[in-house]
Amino acid sequence: GDASTLGAKSRNGRMLREKKDRRKIGVADSRKVVPKNEKRWRKLFAKVGWRSSQELKDLMAAGVPKEHRPYVWKHFLRIDKFKSFYPSGYFKSLKELIRKMKGDLNTLHEINKDIQRTMPEYFATEEKKTKLKNVL
Repeated sequence: GDASTLGAKSRNGRMLREKKDRRKIGVADSRKVVPKNEKRWRKLFAKVGWRSSQELKDLMAAGVPKEHRPYVWKHFLRIDKFKSFYPSGYFKSLKELIRKMKGDLNTLHEINKDIQRTMPEYFATEEKKTKLKNVL
């Protein structure tokens, strides 16, 4: 672009375009999406093969409506492939495992603190501390 379409310099020296100029070149303002594309989004999702279409790219350049963002993100993250690879309830069980592990980590932290305080002269060596930790 020429000097008239360029805005102020950013901190790292790159030239930034004004908001109106960004729209001219197809870059969406992420804070608002023009609702006129709503019909185009609905038509796109109804088509077979929409996932790799040029129309998807064009619509994304104009911004994804809030109500369609979860659907579009799931597509680009390939959630359907993960779901087909892992058994039903897998991610729920992972969340439960992590919750339990956090509790276990808190317990281990408390045990490590107690080992330092419990008869420090007797459990002075790492070998004895390890044995006590294994018992607890």
